[in-house]
Amino acid sequence: MKTPPAEISLRPWTKNDEAFTKDLFIANSQAMFAHLAPEQQEILTNIQLLAQQRDYRQRWPQAQYLIIQLRNTAAGQLIINPYPEYDLLIDIAVLPSHQNSGIATRVLEILLRQAQSREVPVRLSVIKDNPALQLYKRIGFTVTGASGTHYRMEMQTTHADH
Repeated sequence: MKTPPAEISLRPWTKNDEAFTKDLFIANSQAMFAHLAPEQQEILTNIQLLAQQRDYRQRWPQAQYLIIQLRNTAAGQLIINPYPEYDLLIDIAVLPSHQNSGIATRVLEILLRQAQSREVPVRLSVIKDNPALQLYKRIGFTVTGASGTHYRMEMQTTHADH
């Protein structure tokens, strides 16, 4: 069942969200480490989470960390970095129990409206076999480049008559 738009909101990440964002990362990484023993899963997940957090903070020190809320309960995370000439979608993650319910679509619509109000495109990078690729294409993102593992994508939010 699709989630009604009014039930989705974004709020700034706070220190109180640390446990949630760790649980979110673990929940979305379980399949990657399913073949390992539980203690190995925990060690590798913690290492990967810390590496990702360090990488994001070094590469995008001005990034905005937001919690996606469903009916005022944390359901995911959005990380964006607004530049003067475009908005960069760094990461969007939704709890597995809420995936395929329209939450990510709604959050992307919010992000696109914000970018449209600034008259800038939204850019992102996605791993080539990530299921989210189909979501991005369906919403209107187009591939603008590729590496061996990732696609670079962009969506224009301004109209040609501007």
